[in-house]
Amino acid sequence: MIILDEKEYRAHPALNYSSAKHLLRSQKHFLAEKSKKFEPSREMVIGTMVHSEILENKKGEFVVKPEGMTFVTKEGKAWRDSHQGVEIISQEELFRINRTVKAIKDNADAMYLLNRCPNRERGIVVKYRGIDIKARLDADGADESGAAMILDTKTTADANPETWGKHASNLCYFAQMAFYTTALALELGLETPPAFMWLVAETTDAADVVIYRPPPEAIAIGQKQLDIIVDRYIDLQTTGKAKGYPSGLIELNVPQWEKRKWLD
Repeated sequence: MIILDEKEYRAHPALNYSSAKHLLRSQKHFLAEKSKKFEPSREMVIGTMVHSEILENKKGEFVVKPEGMTFVTKEGKAWRDSHQGVEIISQEELFRINRTVKAIKDNADAMYLLNRCPNRERGIVVKYRGIDIKARLDADGADESGAAMILDTKTTADANPETWGKHASNLCYFAQMAFYTTALALELGLETPPAFMWLVAETTDAADVVIYRPPPEAIAIGQKQLDIIVDRYIDLQTTGKAKGYPSGLIELNVPQWEKRKWLD
């Protein structure tokens, strides 16, 4: 099922990546995160504004705080209160948003892929292993051969090819990829998962843009993570009891870099 309206999509109770990724830690962490009120960071706000312009060709809903204004003064508080419900950004944040948008639009590879993915911000709800999962795709379409593809846009402070793989792993982007490719494959009745790519744009001074594709091991890790998530979710729904970390005496896991530093 495809859901285009964002509010309708977010209201659907299906399992989604943003909350489900915490099941990779434990069921207790999953429930703890679901009970929290989500407050986006300033970097997330900037990313949302960039997404609006790049994916939907429209300015995000925001107002720019006048230079020098503070919200500790009577005038500042009154101005802030007059803009309730609208995102307030600084002049510096506006500059970063515009710079990042320009960097993406000036990147030929990024624009080629975006033009091949005309479907934007599509919510998909499907049945996977007996439960409803959902995914909201940034952009999807088809390559020159007609094969389905997904383009996921990310904003970051550092898109360095030497370190971004670790960043993607730490943020469970491989599991997110599995959610997206599985949802689209089931929705379209594909025999093989669609191709997947990340469009990564820096919001810092260099404003560089990099296109990444996942290697086979990242795809395998993402699928494994998705199945662990579903296993733990089903177990939680069945038993009603949330498990935490393993109990008993656990041998400490020493990082490989520490072993190489001192023992090799």
